[in-house]
Amino acid sequence: MARGVKAAAAAGPVEGPWALPEGWQWERLGDVTSEPSRGSPSSKFKDTFRYLDVGGLGEGRVGDLVAVKDAPSRARQFLEAGDIALSTVRPYLRRTVHLQSQDADVASTAFCVLRAKPDLDSRFLFHWVTSDQFVSRLLPLQRGSSPPAVLDVDVRAQPLPVPPADLQRLLVSRIDTLFAEVAAGEEALAAAKTSLGQWRQALLKAAVTGDLTADWRATNPPAETGEALLARILADRRTRWTQDPRNKGKRYPEPPPPDTTDLPTLPEDWAWATLPQLGEFGRGKSKHRPRNDPRLYGGPYPFVQTGIVANSDGEITAFDQTYSELGLNQSKLWPEGTLCITIAANIAKTGVLNFAGCFPDSIVGVAPAEGVNPRYLDLVIRTLQSGIEADAPATAQKNINLETLETIPIPLPPSAEQAEIVKVMGMAKKEGDAVISLAEGQPGSGLRQSILAAAFRGELAA
Repeated sequence: MARGVKAAAAAGPVEGPWALPEGWQWERLGDVTSEPSRGSPSSKFKDTFRYLDVGGLGEGRVGDLVAVKDAPSRARQFLEAGDIALSTVRPYLRRTVHLQSQDADVASTAFCVLRAKPDLDSRFLFHWVTSDQFVSRLLPLQRGSSPPAVLDVDVRAQPLPVPPADLQRLLVSRIDTLFAEVAAGEEALAAAKTSLGQWRQALLKAAVTGDLTADWRATNPPAETGEALLARILADRRTRWTQDPRNKGKRYPEPPPPDTTDLPTLPEDWAWATLPQLGEFGRGKSKHRPRNDPRLYGGPYPFVQTGIVANSDGEITAFDQTYSELGLNQSKLWPEGTLCITIAANIAKTGVLNFAGCFPDSIVGVAPAEGVNPRYLDLVIRTLQSGIEADAPATAQKNINLETLETIPIPLPPSAEQAEIVKVMGMAKKEGDAVISLAEGQPGSGLRQSILAAAFRGELAA
């Protein structure tokens, strides 16, 4: 599209969008800036030159430009130190840079290059053209297509709030100081987020070794030790099995105990166990073929798949598919409070069902016996997840078998201590999530714009 390069002549005072403090005045950008000289790079550079184009820019920074001998025909504007190259092409309106002495030599015509006149501080100008107050005025001025762009003439016609020269320098200093504080806060949040993962792993380890609750344990003797709890669970399991008429004449399948060779010493009231010893343990079911038969779906029974478990962050509170009666008949409904463990694609990812639901054979379920907290088991498996995943065969789609989980040693504290561990870890998770929310929310961008808004209304000048 054709590009306007001359600011339209205008007479009379400039009207701005708000009233300015005494001593300030609104000016047109075209009146307080000059334009760069233009031409073919070959007319000025005998060898190579550094070419600035919007495609290679990040927001507010030039980066490392490679010297070139040739550039597209849009390489037409000769740059000087202090120039402001303002991208006028959507979606790059935020890609505006304040050029230093060695940044670039030639700019694409996709930029409107603003060169501050002597009475205008170039840094003050840069802060203005990167503010939301300014950019919001350009957005409706985009014209044409492939891609839409703002004409230079429209950029230069925009108003600029101009204080006296000494106040411009003061405001730039204050803006830069505040921006530096924002940047320091962002770095601190990023560092906190990075170290948070290590902190959580250390906390998990402390939780399942008894270190986390050592002080609590000293003042809360258990009514039933972990060893007694395990013995009671196993006795109840045997009694229920032998009393079931369907098992008459059959040999009782004793759940496998853990191999405690070389295992670390647990706190006095804890015991080692395996998942099959601690409750109903088995793979989910999805017998019907084809699995995508529409008759299986659309009923009242939640159907949880591996992706839901992997993204649950420990609590499965939602599902995106349901089984019909036919779907339920070829599957199994696991009770609320079942720990789900993925064994295919996403290895050893966990979550606790907050409702009764079905799941396929790519998920192992543990419906804990009375006295075993499923959220405690979730914490234990999370500490082992990387090791379990590392043991998975290197196939096109990683997976593990039921036996891998069947023999994993599980540290079993008394029931009350399990609850205490879950409570403490829950509080720690909330604190950690708050840090992540701050870090991922990128509050710095909004803070910077608030600082700029205050500066150009004269509120930082006091």
